[in-house]
Amino acid sequence: MKVGASQVNSTNNVTNRAQREDIQNQKAQNEKAGHKKETRRKTVFAGNLNVNQDLIANKKALGQKQAVKIILDVFTSELNIDNNVQSLKDQKDALNTSINDYKDKIKSVQDMKKGIQEGYGVSDDSQEQKDMDILSKAETNPDALTDAEKGRLKDLKLLMKAKDNPGLLTDKEQERLKDLKPLTDYQKEIMESNKMESFYNKKINDANKQIEGINQSVEAIGLSRLKTHPVLDAKKVAEDILKDTAKEVVGMLLNEAVENTDKKLEDQKKADEDKKDDETQSEKKTEENSKTGSSKSDDDSLNSIVEKQDKVMREIKKQALKDNLILDDIKGIIVDAQS
Repeated sequence: MKVGASQVNSTNNVTNRAQREDIQNQKAQNEKAGHKKETRRKTVFAGNLNVNQDLIANKKALGQKQAVKIILDVFTSELNIDNNVQSLKDQKDALNTSINDYKDKIKSVQDMKKGIQEGYGVSDDSQEQKDMDILSKAETNPDALTDAEKGRLKDLKLLMKAKDNPGLLTDKEQERLKDLKPLTDYQKEIMESNKMESFYNKKINDANKQIEGINQSVEAIGLSRLKTHPVLDAKKVAEDILKDTAKEVVGMLLNEAVENTDKKLEDQKKADEDKKDDETQSEKKTEENSKTGSSKSDDDSLNSIVEKQDKVMREIKKQALKDNLILDDIKGIIVDAQS
């Protein structure tokens, strides 16, 4: 009996030692596997930001399109204004050209009048020429006429009316004509020439009025542009659109980071539960104390992971408040936070 009991005890000792070795080996394998899982956890965020890249690309493209359209619309509007201003300046140049042409024609008429005077042999101090000078003075500088010149001008206009529209003369005017000498042939030709000169002078005055209106319009446009800054304002709006778009993209990345965190924690929980289910009853009895410590260690590890994920998310949200974070920036922030 003693020999049998000794053999049984020896066998039991061998069995217990083998069980302890198996348990230690299993524990070592579990720790190794856990280390690999923990390593994967440190890089899970950077590698699993699988938000729809097409959606992000579309979001950015839309933001850029809106920004470009705003700037393009303003530039188009400014270009139209520039074109209108240039058109006004072109009209002004054309009017100035016409004015120069009218002046040339007036000079030709004046030369023709000198030729007529020479042809008729009329001297500058003759009454015929003095009458023509009064007419010219009345045309160019009426305020400079003397009282005597004004009286003679009235008679000359009556003579001109009798020449051009005799049927419109009143009885009083007809009586006055009897006391006046009729116009000479020289005076009649000069008066016809004066009509041509007056016509071109009127053209010049009309053109100058149009030029004055153009100058006022161009000046008003310039003053309006000084008060506003459409191009700078458009650029500011475009920048705001791009910033808002970047923030929306960051928000999409943050949402996925949160989802990834929840998923990984759930996967870890499930893996721990599967591990517990695979343990044999004998291991539970033999290593119950170790199991208690291991379970506590696993709980601490899980809590540590949760705390770390919370830290990561706080860091992400903090960084997301900065301007114009892009995808690579977000990933880099997450990896750094997990290091």
